[in-house]
Amino acid sequence: MRPRPHQHQRPRKLFYVSLNLPAQRSQWDDGVSQFVECYDTIKAVSPQTIVYAVFQLERMRGLGARAGWKHAPPTGT
Repeated sequence: MRPRPHQHQRPRKLFYVSLNLPAQRSQWDDGVSQFVECYDTIKAVSPQTIVYAVFQLERMRGLGARAGWKHAPPTGT
């Protein structure tokens, strides 16, 4: 009997992790601190994993109000 393909597959490894940083200036320092903490924790467990930051463009441009976001900043901030 032939083994099933999944029996020979290696366990999956995490190659990259993206962390969302806040777009609001008032939350920036806390967001950076949390990013650094997460980065260090991930690298301690998995040094080969690529860790990077992402931003939500809609929040940065204040476009959330048009999408109906309850706590969207006003346009232009």
